Amino acid sequence: MKLLIIADDFTGALDTGVQFAAAGVQVKVITKADCDLERISPEIRVLVLDAETRHLDAEAAYAAVYETVRRARKAGIPHILKKTDSALRGNVGAELSALLDASGLQRLAFLPACPQMDRITRNGVHYINGLPAKQSVFGKDPYDPVRESEVEKLIHMQSSVPVRVIPSGERAGDCFGDKTIDLYDAEDMEELRRTAAALADEGQLSIMAGCAGLGAVLPGVLKLEDRAKEQDITFGKGFLIACGSVNPISIRQIDHAVDRGFQRHYLTPLQKLEPDYWDTEPGKEEFRKLTEECRRHERFILDSNDLPGRDDTQKYAQARGFTREDLRQRISCSMGRILRDMLEEGICSNLMVTGGDTLLGFLRQMGVQEMEPVCEMAPGTVLSRFIWKEKRYQMLSKSGGFGHEGLLVDLYRKFSEYQEKK
Repeated sequence: MKLLIIADDFTGALDTGVQFAAAGVQVKVITKADCDLERISPEIRVLVLDAETRHLDAEAAYAAVYETVRRARKAGIPHILKKTDSALRGNVGAELSALLDASGLQRLAFLPACPQMDRITRNGVHYINGLPAKQSVFGKDPYDPVRESEVEKLIHMQSSVPVRVIPSGERAGDCFGDKTIDLYDAEDMEELRRTAAALADEGQLSIMAGCAGLGAVLPGVLKLEDRAKEQDITFGKGFLIACGSVNPISIRQIDHAVDRGFQRHYLTPLQKLEPDYWDTEPGKEEFRKLTEECRRHERFILDSNDLPGRDDTQKYAQARGFTREDLRQRISCSMGRILRDMLEEGICSNLMVTGGDTLLGFLRQMGVQEMEPVCEMAPGTVLSRFIWKEKRYQMLSKSGGFGHEGLLVDLYRKFSEYQEKK
C-alpha cells in the first residue's frame, strides 16, 4: 500500500478515492476503522478508511485519527492523507493535530481547496462558490455549520499548533524544529498540482491534508498512475434516489427533478425516526405500498425532508426528547432499512444516495464494509460497486452539498442514452 486516506464521512471517502480509480490505481474504501493495516491485500495501492469522525466531539475525533495514524506508521505506509471536508465542516483542527502528533513529524502540508467544485483558498480564506465559507450554505448546516472562513482561525478553534499561511506561488521554508501546519492557497487545479509536486520533491508528503482537490493531483505527483482498466458498467431503466441530506443544494436538485416529472415520496416523522416501525403490521403495509409506488414510477425519490414550510420532524423529536444526534442516527437507520428491503424485493433500479449518513446507514443495514469506487458520473457524484449476498451491485452517491441544480435530471438522461445504445 502506498497511501492511506483517512476520511471523516463516507461520501467524502468515495469522492476522494474515485480520483485514484480514475487514474487506474487499485483503491478500496472501507468502514472498518480497526482493520489490520498490515493485512490489506497487496493489490490495493490506496486504501480509504472512513473513520466517521465528522459528528464526534473534538477529543474523540483526535483520538480516532491519532490511533489510525499510529497504526499506519507502524505498518510502514509511506504516505498518509487526512481527508478534510471541502467546506471545512467537522473537526478540522483536532484531526490535523492528531495527524501531526501521531506521525512524529514537525510539518504538515494542508491544501484544503477543491477547485473542481469552486471551493478555493485565497490569502488563507476559504471560499465556496465565491462566498467566504461561513457565509455559504454550509454556514447554516444544522449538524456541522462552518463557523469560520479564515482557515487559520478555524484550525485554532481546536488546535494550538502554529499555522503558516503560504500565499500562491510561495514555499514554506524551514520551521526551525517547531510543529507547524503549513496552509497553502490554491485557486485552480494547476496551482494545486504545482504545490503538491514541489512538496513531494522536498519530501514533505509523507503526511498531508486536503480533500478531493488534492486527491485528484496525487496519482501523478506520487507516481501511482497506471493504465485505467476497461470498466463493466451497466445501467437499468429505473432511477431510485434516497435523499438523506438537508443541504439546500440537494433540496433544490430534488425540487428541480420533481418539476420535470420525478415522483417524490416524503417520509413521515414516524417512518423516519422509529426504525422498528417497519416491523409492525402498519409498517409492513406501508412498505408494500411504497414498493408498488416505486415500481410504478420509473423516477422515484425517497425524501427524508419535511414538506416545505413544515417542521413536523422537529416537533416529533422534541416531544420525545430526541437530540440532534438521535435525529441523525435514526433517520439514517430508517432510510438504510427501507433501501435494504427494497433491494431484497428485487428493486434494482439505478440507485443513488445523497448524504454520507444515509449511505453509511444503508451499508450498515446490509453488513457491507467495503466499496470500490469506479468513476465520477459528474463532479462529486461517484459510481461505486459493492458485494451483497454474493451479488455485485452498483450505486451512485454524493455529498449533499455537491452538484448543480439539474444534476438528477442529467443523470437520468445518461441512463436513458445508455439504454438506447444498448
